[in-house]
Amino acid sequence: MPPKKKTSPWQPAYKQKLGLRVTNRDVKTSAVIEAVCSFCKYFGRQVDMANRKRAARIANQTYGPDFRADFMTKHMESQHHEKWNEYQALSPSEQLKFFDGIVSRNNTLHRYIEIDGDKLTLKMSNAVVDTIIGELLFRPEDEMAALEHDDGEALDPNIAEHVARLIKLKRNALLLFKPDCEADDGSYIVMIKNVKRFQLIIKHASCGMSFRQIAAAIGHTRDVMSIGKLSGVSDHLVGQYVRVLVGVALTKIGVLLSSNDVWAFSIAFDGSTHCGTVFFDVRIRISVKGILYNFHLIAMPHFGRHTADLQVNCVNHQADLVVQATVELINGGNFVAKVYEVTVYLRKQNTLITEMGVASPKKTNRWAALNNVLQFDIKYERQIIAFLDERCEQRGVAVPPVLSETWWVQVFAVAPGLELVHKMFCELQARLLLICQQRAYVNKLAVDLQMVYELRRIDMDAEFGDLDALDYF
Repeated sequence: MPPKKKTSPWQPAYKQKLGLRVTNRDVKTSAVIEAVCSFCKYFGRQVDMANRKRAARIANQTYGPDFRADFMTKHMESQHHEKWNEYQALSPSEQLKFFDGIVSRNNTLHRYIEIDGDKLTLKMSNAVVDTIIGELLFRPEDEMAALEHDDGEALDPNIAEHVARLIKLKRNALLLFKPDCEADDGSYIVMIKNVKRFQLIIKHASCGMSFRQIAAAIGHTRDVMSIGKLSGVSDHLVGQYVRVLVGVALTKIGVLLSSNDVWAFSIAFDGSTHCGTVFFDVRIRISVKGILYNFHLIAMPHFGRHTADLQVNCVNHQADLVVQATVELINGGNFVAKVYEVTVYLRKQNTLITEMGVASPKKTNRWAALNNVLQFDIKYERQIIAFLDERCEQRGVAVPPVLSETWWVQVFAVAPGLELVHKMFCELQARLLLICQQRAYVNKLAVDLQMVYELRRIDMDAEFGDLDALDYF
C-alpha cells in the first residue's frame, strides 16, 4: 500500500504574506481547508496574451486543503506580477490595508468583460478596400443625407464646398484602414482596440438593425449598465465597423478562391427569408480540401411584392418629392426659411427650454422634420410668443425673429396637411402592405386633404379665368 501523500497545512502567515483570504473551515476542528487569492478576487488576472493560444482563465484561484507556498508564490508572479511587486514593496502595516475599500471583481462588469489583451488586428487586400469599399460601397448621396440629418442644416449649394465635403466624408469612412507597412502588396490593416464593442456592434448588425438603431441600443446599454468600454458608439462608427467586416469577409473569400486546391467555383442565385424579410441571395460555392463552402456574397432585401419598375418609382419616394417641392413654394420659400430661423433660435434658449420642459425639434430638409416643428410651434404658441415679446423689450440680447400674424396663419394652415401626409407615409411603410394596396391610401389622402381645406375637384382643361373664386386646383 503506497504511503499517504503528505500535504502542507495552512499557515496563518499566508493571509498577509501571500494575500490569501480564508473561505472555508472544517466544521469539527475549525482548521482552514480552503482559501482564495485576494488578487484574483479584487483585481483579476493579468496575463500576457501575445504568445498564448488559449484564452486565459478568469475564475478566482483557490487553494486547499494542500497549501504549498511555492505553488502559491508562482501563481502570484505569473498572474499578478505588477500588483504582486507593488504588494511586496509595502510595509507589513500597509499590506494589511492593501485590499481595503476595493470592490470585489465579481461585483463589477469587469468580471464579465475582457480588459487585458483587448486588441484585434485584421488584414485585407488593397483591391477590396480601394475598389469595393472605397468606390462601390461608398454612396455619396447617402453619406450627405446622413450628415444633413445629424447636423440639422441644409447642404451648401456651392459646388466646391460640396466636393470638399464628399472628400472628407470618404476619408472619414476609410479612416480605420491603414496601409500595411510590413507588406509589399499594398494591403491594408485595421486595428480594433475595443474588441468587445466591435463584436457587440457586429452582433446587432446581424440582427437587421440600422446603424442609428445600433448606436442607440449600445448607448442605452452603456448608460444602464455603466459600461465605460461601450462609449463613443455612433452611426458613423457602426458604418466603419461594418465596412471592416465586409472587407475581411471579401478578402477571405478571395484567398480561398486563389488557393491551389480550388480549381472551380459556382455562383448560385436563390431567394430566402430572414426575420420576415425576403432577400435575393447571390452565393459562391467552392470546395477547399474536400469541404464544400457556401458563402453569401450579396443579399438584396425585397419588401412586399415589387416589380423592377415599381421598385424604382415607388409611391413613398415620389410622394416625398412632391411634398418637398410643394412646401418650398409656400410664400416663395420665405415660410420654410422663417420656420428654420425660429427653430434654430428657440433651440438656443435654455431658459425657455427649462420653462417648457422640452426643446424645439431640429428643422432639416426632410418634410417629416418640418411636420414635427410645426406641431411643436402650435402646441407651445403662447409660450413662444410671450418669450419673444419679452426678449424684444430687453437690451443686450440677440434680436429674436419677428413672427407676424400672417406667418402664424400659414403655420396653422400647413400643419394639418403635413400631419395627414405623415400618417399616410407611416401606413405605406407597413411590413405586410402590398403594392396593389398603396393606391387606396393615396386616394384616402386626397379625400382627407379635400375635406380639410374644403377643396373641389375641377376639370383640368378649364380656363383659369372662367373659374369661380371658390374653385382651386
